[in-house]
Amino acid sequence: MKINYNQLDDSKKQIQFTHGIYSLENNRSIKWIWSSTNFGGIVNNIDYITLTVTSEVNNILYYDNNEMELKTDCLNVVKIKTSGKSEFEINLKDPYTVIGDNRTLGVKILSISIDNDIIF
Repeated sequence: MKINYNQLDDSKKQIQFTHGIYSLENNRSIKWIWSSTNFGGIVNNIDYITLTVTSEVNNILYYDNNEMELKTDCLNVVKIKTSGKSEFEINLKDPYTVIGDNRTLGVKILSISIDNDIIF
C-alpha cells in the first residue's frame, strides 16, 4: 500500500510512504495500518512526521542515528524531523510474528500527522 499526500498551495508539501506499509485494517472501533520492520518514503517541504503507534512487542525504533524505545502497554507518539530531507527511513529492531501470517510486522500505525495536518 502506498500513502501519498500533496498540498496544493505555495508550500508544495509532499510525502509518500513508498515501502514497508501494509493495507488498512480495522475492527468496529479503530483503524490501523501495519508497518514492516523497515518502512519509509520521500518527503518535500515537510518539517515533521508524527506517528501514533502501538507495538505488540517491546521494541526499539531507529531513525537518523537516533533510537526510541517503544512499549507495549501504551500509545507511542513518534515525532520524526524531516526538514531539509528528501527521504526518510524508519527501522525497528524486532519483528512481531503471527502464526499463519507471512508478513514481517512492525507496529500498528493509528495516526499520521504531517507538520500540523492529520492525514490518517
